[in-house]
Amino acid sequence: MTLTRNISAVIITYNEAHNIAACIKSVAEIVDEVIVVDANSKDNTVSVAKILGAKVFVNDWISYGNQKNFGVEQTQTDWILSIDADERPDDKLRETIKEINLQQDKIYALNVKTNYLGRWIRYCGWYPSYKNRLYNKHCALWNGELVHEKLIFEDKFKVERLPGNLLHYSYPNIEHHHQKIKKYAKLTAKKWKLQNKHPGVFKKLFGPSFRFFKTYIIRLGILDGREGFMISKMSYLLVKEQLKYYKQLDYRR
Repeated sequence: MTLTRNISAVIITYNEAHNIAACIKSVAEIVDEVIVVDANSKDNTVSVAKILGAKVFVNDWISYGNQKNFGVEQTQTDWILSIDADERPDDKLRETIKEINLQQDKIYALNVKTNYLGRWIRYCGWYPSYKNRLYNKHCALWNGELVHEKLIFEDKFKVERLPGNLLHYSYPNIEHHHQKIKKYAKLTAKKWKLQNKHPGVFKKLFGPSFRFFKTYIIRLGILDGREGFMISKMSYLLVKEQLKYYKQLDYRR
């Protein structure tokens, strides 16, 4: 293989057969290789990825960061484009990445734009939402947090925001959102326990309600119409579920 742009796309998956083809196709022309790290999917994610030319590695799940770092270890390039299976760069972002002169002293942040129930969300604290996703693998790595993993790098590196959007198709229906809430609430509660963090009295009493108010009013979710109300309601439920699972872990101890 002849490397041209010196960029590898790294995608972690689990049962993403409905997303992986569109994701791979969206980055195929802007990277030199596509690495898929699969956590033992039960569907045909792996076969679809292989058909489209991705290099697929199966790795037992430990954490999001662990999967991403494992994927980086399989790459042949210095630069990593880290995206999820339900994300695709838009035309502007693809053009930006094609033309960019990558600088080793920089980490590049992409603006994630989320589609919720068929509508692009502009407020709720969801947009703009810059995430550090393009970086030199010799200068950064992902931490091992159970949820909301972060890219770790030294303060000397500058973060540059790139034009364009990383389109996020993560919420096709309410049931899917409910499932994600339960998953992330359990992981967050476990993370609190491992870090010996304890929700304060205010959070226990008013945390869910304040999250709704913050999302709907302070972060202008009201301007996103029906979808903004639903996101705010689900944000309320997320905090409520986090506290519930944390309490359950206390009882088990």
